[in-house]
Formats: sequence, C-alpha cells, structure tokens
Amino acid sequence: MNDLLVPLVKEKHQSINHIYATHAEELGCSRRTLYSYIDACVFDVRNGDLRRAVRYKKRKKATKSSARDRSYRQGHNYEDFLKYLKEHPGTNVVEMDCVEGKKGEGKTLLTLTFRNCNLMLMFLLEHQDRECVLKVLTHLEKILGQESFKRLFPIILTDGGSEFSAREEMETFCDGSPSTVVFYCDPYSFWQKGACEKNHEYIRYIIQKGNSFADLNDKKVQLMINHINNEKMNAEAAISDTAVQFAAMFESMDDSYMQARAADVRDVSDRILGILSGAVQGGIASDVPVLLAADDLAPSETVQLDKSKILGFITAGGSGSSHTAILARTMGIPAIVGVGDALKPEYEGRSCIIDGATGNVVIDPDDMTRDYLLKKREEQLRLQRLLETLKGQPNVTKDGKSIRIYCNIGSPDDVHAVQVNDGGGIGLFRSEFLYLNSPDYPTEDQQFEAYKKVLADMGGKEVIIRTLDIGADKQIGYFNLPKEDNPAMGMRALRICLNRPEIFKTQLRALYRASAFGKLGIMFPMVTSVWEVREAKKYCEEVKRDLKAEGIPFAEDVQVGIMIETPAAAIMSDRLAKEVDFFSCGTNDLTQYTLACDRQNNDLGRFYDPHNPAVLRLLKMVTENAHKNGIWVGICGELGADLTLTETFLAIGVDELSVSPRAVLPLRNAVRMTDTRESAPRLLAAIDAEYPETL
Repeated sequence: MNDLLVPLVKEKHQSINHIYATHAEELGCSRRTLYSYIDACVFDVRNGDLRRAVRYKKRKKATKSSARDRSYRQGHNYEDFLKYLKEHPGTNVVEMDCVEGKKGEGKTLLTLTFRNCNLMLMFLLEHQDRECVLKVLTHLEKILGQESFKRLFPIILTDGGSEFSAREEMETFCDGSPSTVVFYCDPYSFWQKGACEKNHEYIRYIIQKGNSFADLNDKKVQLMINHINNEKMNAEAAISDTAVQFAAMFESMDDSYMQARAADVRDVSDRILGILSGAVQGGIASDVPVLLAADDLAPSETVQLDKSKILGFITAGGSGSSHTAILARTMGIPAIVGVGDALKPEYEGRSCIIDGATGNVVIDPDDMTRDYLLKKREEQLRLQRLLETLKGQPNVTKDGKSIRIYCNIGSPDDVHAVQVNDGGGIGLFRSEFLYLNSPDYPTEDQQFEAYKKVLADMGGKEVIIRTLDIGADKQIGYFNLPKEDNPAMGMRALRICLNRPEIFKTQLRALYRASAFGKLGIMFPMVTSVWEVREAKKYCEEVKRDLKAEGIPFAEDVQVGIMIETPAAAIMSDRLAKEVDFFSCGTNDLTQYTLACDRQNNDLGRFYDPHNPAVLRLLKMVTENAHKNGIWVGICGELGADLTLTETFLAIGVDELSVSPRAVLPLRNAVRMTDTRESAPRLLAAIDAEYPETL
C-alpha cells in the first residue's frame, strides 16, 4: 500500500479523495481509515505533502482609513448584496472572515468559504490588518490567474472589520482591472454568513477559543484545512472514532478482564466529549426553569431533558401523536408540537405562556391575558385536588363493570409518578429508552438492574415490559440500521430482534432474571404473523433453559403477550390469541397503518383520526377474539386516555387501559361516572352501523 500511495501523493499530488476514488479496491480500507493511517505516519507520506509552495506578491499599498470610517460600506451593505444577487441569480458567493487567536497576539487565520460547495480555504496572517488580507488576495491572483479568480470569487461577503476596510483595493487586481465585488454584513449579524461561521466551529474544535496561534505555521494550517475539508471531522468525531476502534480491539481479546476494558474506553470517551462540547446536564444551560423552543426534538433528546429546568417545550415540527409528544405526557411536561413557522428565532429570551391543553402559545402576554391564564391554571389545580379524593377508589362503573387502569412509563424514574397517581400497575414500560440513553448496547446486567428496580418498586403489582422497539422515529446510531425511504414500514421492533438474536436474547435474559423480583409480563411489539410470535417464544424458552442450567432464579409464571398495532395482527387476532396470554393494542401505530397516515406528519392531522370507525371496528374484533380464547386485552396507546372514548372501550369489553400517570385519576373519574347499561347498546350499534360516522 505504501508503494501505491507515495508516488500518487508526492509525485502526482493527488488528494486522498482522488486516490480512494480510483484505487479503493487496491487499498482495501475506508477513506476515513486511510486518512487516519496517513495522519498517524503509518506510511511514508503526510497530508502536508499535498501542499504546494507559493510566494506572495505585494499589492499596491492600501489607502489609509480610520477604524471609525465606514464610508467603504456605502453601496455595499447587506441590503445591496441581496439586491445584487437578485439581479445576478446563480452567482457564487464566497464568505470571508478572520479567526482570532489569543488576545493581544498578532497571528490570525483568514478563511474563505465557498457557499456552493462548503469548501474552505484558510491562510495564516502575521497580523490582522488590511495589508495581510490584500497579500492573500494577491497570492490567489497569482496562482489562479485573473480569469479563474473572477470565476471563483465573483462576490465576497464579509463583515465590517477594519482588516476588510480596503474595499476598493480588494475589488481590483494588481494592474487595476476589476477582480471581484465586496459586500458587508450588517453589524452583529453573523448568521448572514452562516456557512463561514459553521466552518469556524470545526476550527474551534481543533484550537479552542482563546488559545495561542504562536506555534502555527503554513504546514500546520494546511494539514488542518485538509483535515476539515476532507473529513469535516471535528475533535468530538475524531475522539468518537478512536474510542470505537479501541473498544472493538479490547472486545476482540480472549481475556475477559481485557474485554471489560472496552466499557472503560467508552466511558472516558463520553466524558471527554462532554467537556469538548460544553454539554450540560439535561441539555439546558440555565439557572432557572425555562420554556424550551426547538425545531424538533427526537425521543432520545426528550427523555434526557432535565425536568427541573424545563417548564415545557414548543417545537416547530412533529405531531401530537409522535413519540416525543407521548414522552412529554409520560414525563408530565407541558408540550406544544407542530407549530411550524409560528415559532420564530426572535422569541428567544422573551416572556411566554403555553397552554398544553389547548395548544395556545402567548408571547409577551399582557396583564389581562396573564391573569386569565393564571386563573385557568388555578381552576385546573382545584379540579386536580378534587380528583385526588379518588385515590384508593375502584375503577368500577355505575352498573358494576370493572376495568384495570395501568400506566405507561419510559424509565425506572417514572415509577414514582405511577405511585403518586395511584396507578394499578404498569401496562407499558418502553424498554427502548434504556438503549436511547446509552452510548452502546446496554449490557444484560444494566438492563437487569433497571427492570429489577421497576418490579421491586411496584411492590407486586403487574409490570408489562415491552421488548426493544426502535426504528422509525426512534433511531440509535450504534445499531447501524440502513437508511430507509420509509422507516415506519422497515426494519424496526421485533423484526430487529429476530434478525439479531444476540441483542434479543440479552434482553430476554435480563427480563427473566428480573422476574424473580415481581410480577412480570413480557410484550412483543410490531407483530404481523403467527410465525413471528412462535419464533420469539422459542428464544424465551432457550433463555429459560439456559438460566435454569446456570442456577439463576426466575419466575415460571411470566405472561407473554403481543401488541396489536398492525392491521395484520388485528385481522389474525383469532389465531394469535391461541399463542399468547394477552393482547395490548397500540392505537398510535394501529391508526397510522390502518389509515395510511404518517403519525409524524402534522399536516395530516385531520386525516389521522383515531376515532375512525375502521380503527374502532378493529379494536372491537380484537377484543372479541381475545375473549373467545380466554385471554385479556388492553389498550396502551394514547387513545386509552381519550375520555370521549372511555364509554366505547367499556362497551367493547376492553379489560385494561394503560395511560400516562397523570391521566389515571381523570380516567378513573370517567369510568365511575359511566353507566354501560345505557351507553353500550348505542355505541356498539354505531360501530356496526352500515354507514358509520366518526364517533
């Protein structure tokens, strides 16, 4: 490989990208690996060998200009820039700026970023002044030629720093002919040259702000810019890649002690990454609770929010049925999602009131609005206090029909909310958030401790834990799932577990070990066929045999159930009921797949209707098939907390409703106020009507 690289780099001056593009098969490694080897001096070449020696030519001396003189900006401000682009559409823009070193030092980095391709040039200046900037432009004129220079630099956009004040000199070549057109951003408007500022982040990851540039030279600058342009890899990425390589090396060793050191490598890497990125606990750098506004939040970001610093959050994207919104309800965080363009950057730092019940966002409320909303909040708190009197009361209708009310949780920390709100058990523990919170696959022991804690804390009440359900909008990098055009229909949930049994069996071992500490139920998500259930149960039996052989205790009476969240599972529920101990209907996905409506797409709000008779008919059919085969059926989707459907679910015969902890008492109140003798015949007739309307 060395014999291949040396002549290509040193003699033909080919870039790493070019070499890899033409000799990938001969190299036998990835482009990133090749770059790492070169950088580590594994071969007789360095990236510095790509550098071409150049000489600078002095331009004519710039005219004197006071630092306070802004006349050079006249006719060349940002408004003029936008007008020029409108008159010359498609013209390439080069953003120019300086990156300063330690305060008081002379050395500075001059950067030129091409907007059309995000390529950056970087030059070391001895002083941050006009003469040094002109020296660089003269150098570019010499090595490119005037025609190429004009083609590459038709427009330069920069800020109003004194080093860029020689506009007329920058706009002409050494012979006086026109070279480029220079425009200036508005003061304190760094976003107007956003491409340049983004690339400066890569520089700051390598050389932290405030550090000296004294030891920089042209060679080091060339190496740095090659690294940034070729890899777009900051310090965090480099550390992460290195950690992965070393962790894999330790894991491949035969010695168990050395294998365990892989976790140490990852832990140290995570700590360093936190320091480099300035990360704060919960992602909120504030001393007081705030309303968080964001374009969107992934489920993994939501679950890591520090609830002590969050009053609520607003997102431009997402929908009320997304996993992010569901998590917010589980965590008791007021949230308004899918507001679109109504969320504006200028709202940052302003006073705001959100109403999670109505979806209203009030920016800078006046005294009358503030008083009204505060009174509304007080009334809600008063009603909540009334609901508190229902704690300890049975979930029984006026005509004596009973139903179990359980809770949905996403972490062991949520058990407290279940207890405070008097939940009868846990109908859905989303185990995937153990994976979302981890930089790597959680170990068997890590999972065991989490499941054990939940079961023990629930004191013998039923706890149903859903096996891993990632994919769709819940993506985890270290799973290395292929990019899919339609991930909701792709590799997710039980499909991943059956394709990667080593992950599945690790979780099952942890679950069965934890079953010795409480009343456990195991639930498989995204089932579509009988063979999937039988395959999953086969792994359960294998794990139980292994645990028994190892002398590890577990409960023999663990119930195994499935989620009904696909039309296929609903239609086949008569057959599936013979294979399991219970059904739990995931109405969020069931609605999505039945109505062919993406639950993440807020524009489909009026089409994504869980009240649609097609969805209700499926739930009725599933319940009937479950009872015919002697098993119970519950609802663990968000529809379970919809009080407008409580009577319908009771009429259908649903045995259990699992909701967010805060919804337990309102749901109990609705159940206790219902008389199914009056409502059931009417509601069942409506579902089965020849031309049913949405209920």
